[in-house]
Amino acid sequence: MTVTLQRSRGLLLYLLLAHGLAGILISMLSLNGVLIMLLDLLLVVSLLLSCRRYGCLDEQAVISQFHCDGDGRWFLQGIHSHKEAWRLRNSVILGPLMLLSFSSKAQKRMQPVLVIRDAVDAETWRQLCLRLRDPESWG
Repeated sequence: MTVTLQRSRGLLLYLLLAHGLAGILISMLSLNGVLIMLLDLLLVVSLLLSCRRYGCLDEQAVISQFHCDGDGRWFLQGIHSHKEAWRLRNSVILGPLMLLSFSSKAQKRMQPVLVIRDAVDAETWRQLCLRLRDPESWG
C-alpha cells in the first residue's frame, strides 16, 4: 500500500487562519511597538516553516509519500530520503485529519506524519483507515 500526499488547501487555510488570528491577538496586547513587531516577525517565520514542512509552498513536503510492505515495515519518502524501515507506533484519526507516528530503531527517533483528507483520494483514505485497524500494521 502506497500513500502519496498532495498539497492540501485545507491545511494551508488552517495555517493562514491560525497565524493570522495569533497576529491579531498579539497586536491587541498592550506591549511596546518593537516587541509587537518582533512577535509578528516570529509568527511569519513560523508560518513559512510550517508551509515548507507540509509542502504548501512550491517545495516538496518533508514526507511526501509512505508505503507499507508485506512484513508490516513502513518506508517514508520526501525531502530527506529515509532508506531504513520505520515502525508505526501510534495513529490518531480526528475527522478530516490523521496523525501517524513512526519510530526508527536504527536512529532512535520519532517521525510524525500528518495526513489531511483532501491531500489523498477517497480510496487511499479508506484503505489507510482499514490498514491502521489491522494489528499486523503495528510494530
